[in-house]
Amino acid sequence: MNKRPLQSVTPHQEKFVRGVVQSIHRQSTRTNDLKLLFLYLRENGDFNQFFEWGSSVAHFRRNQGFIWKYAISFLATHFYYSKIDRDMVKLSPLPHDVYWMAKTFLESASDQSLRDAFQQVYPCGFHRDELLASLKFWYRDQRKKGRKGEAEAFHFLIAEDVVSPNMPCEDAAFLRSLILTVEDDALSDFSLPLKVIVTDLEQELQSQGFLTGTFSEDESHFLQLHFLVLLHNVVFELDAKNFRKLTGHSVDHIQPMGFVSAMEDKLSISVGYFEYDHGYIEPIDLCTPYSVLRTGRLYYPVLMSDLDSDEFVLESDPNIRLCLYDYPISVQRHGKRHVIVAHERGSCRFPTTRSRLLRSSNN
Repeated sequence: MNKRPLQSVTPHQEKFVRGVVQSIHRQSTRTNDLKLLFLYLRENGDFNQFFEWGSSVAHFRRNQGFIWKYAISFLATHFYYSKIDRDMVKLSPLPHDVYWMAKTFLESASDQSLRDAFQQVYPCGFHRDELLASLKFWYRDQRKKGRKGEAEAFHFLIAEDVVSPNMPCEDAAFLRSLILTVEDDALSDFSLPLKVIVTDLEQELQSQGFLTGTFSEDESHFLQLHFLVLLHNVVFELDAKNFRKLTGHSVDHIQPMGFVSAMEDKLSISVGYFEYDHGYIEPIDLCTPYSVLRTGRLYYPVLMSDLDSDEFVLESDPNIRLCLYDYPISVQRHGKRHVIVAHERGSCRFPTTRSRLLRSSNN
């Protein structure tokens, strides 16, 4: 990778960045130092992805960015399919997850799957490229239209009136069929590996001449622990009035939030939807006939680490382990490795174990 010249970097800044890199190798970095490093890279690098990561760790409350958009779109997608009229599917506004899965299906589905899905719409035949072109034509990039806020998590038809002569009946039938075809995929949860942030960090440090080579597996695990802490309990702002205008659903009582989840085999940054209940944060049951929530899922992984939950969370109480969103957390050394520790255990809603070190015989 070509090294960029260090421009507008003070000796103090260069010393700070090199010191953080060295502390990563020693696995002695503090979470706040890593946060400052992200902010530095956001302001001084030219790797666009770091504007997202840097902004995510810089603000306790988020009203833009990748994870915020995921939280809004995922919620909208579940509401969208819960009230869908299968005989006259509403084409606009379309939640981003539905559009993204529709595009993915057209790009990657087998020829036979496409024929099964659209043969009735196009009995004389069609070409995959034509279907993709049609989807992209009718739904344009919303950022180019200047839409802000919750509207960024949706795609809109260029002609809002789908019964007008501007849209051929054949195209409308194709889009409705496509939306119904990708329903299960759009409602499933999908996540990115948390390790992408490690890779992004490596590339940016290499490009600025602060890092040669790559981080080791142990260093990657160490960094992922700190990334989890940095992204824990990030509150996503939701304009209830605007969301209701877009979806027809009231969300006055819902607070989306990103948090560290130990509910899977691997630790993750997940999105949940919460409310306050007598001073405690509790997940809201948004169960609908078309939601994975009916299986008891009250959270949705966004960034999945490769860290085993049992190994990297030092906590004996299952109520605390499964409700980390209620607690501040930090990275601490325990023996020869680093782990996540929950603080303020005494504030738990239910009686806790006497020590976070005590584990049952089954564990």
